[in-house]
Amino acid sequence: AVELAPEGVLAAAVPAKGQPPVYAFQPLKAGSLVPGIGEPNVRAADAVADAIRSTLGQVSPRSRSVTLVIPDTVVRVFVLDFDSLPNKASEVFPVLRFRLRKMVPFDIEHAAVSYQVLTETKSELKVLTAVIPGAILAEYEAAVRAAGYEPGAVLSSSLASLAGIDSLEAVLTASFSERALTTSITNGNDLLLYQIGRAHV
Repeated sequence: AVELAPEGVLAAAVPAKGQPPVYAFQPLKAGSLVPGIGEPNVRAADAVADAIRSTLGQVSPRSRSVTLVIPDTVVRVFVLDFDSLPNKASEVFPVLRFRLRKMVPFDIEHAAVSYQVLTETKSELKVLTAVIPGAILAEYEAAVRAAGYEPGAVLSSSLASLAGIDSLEAVLTASFSERALTTSITNGNDLLLYQIGRAHV
């Protein structure tokens, strides 16, 4: 996996089954990467690609396909309630796009959308939905490809960190960066709250 942030690039890999993960970090010059949804993010493409290539090269991933972790401020995350959804994934996405149309400040038709059903009972259907402007996602994926790797799964930083929580009880987490403070509450596999706000440094 590789995480891109304004401060730098962090890579991690597991050398072999049963072995502990190894890590590498390379800082970026200020202004090389500026996360946001309204303007280009990767301002120094060569420097970002070089940092990705260097850090991944140090951890020697077993595959050229890597998980890509991007800043919270470029992804909008919602927990949506529905009465029901179509059975086919291809039919779910138009429903989600219609619901999200007035919830995000960018063109939803050209955005990348992913979802996961959190709770499904006879009386409740909760869906975790993540959405990012297509052009912004393309920038991050292009940086990984320029480094000689292929982006696989793409996650926001906070959503990626939730995978590390191993508790069946309610847990409050906070992720602080130079630009945002993201808070979430999980209860087992259920996401009860996800909120991102501007950080005041």
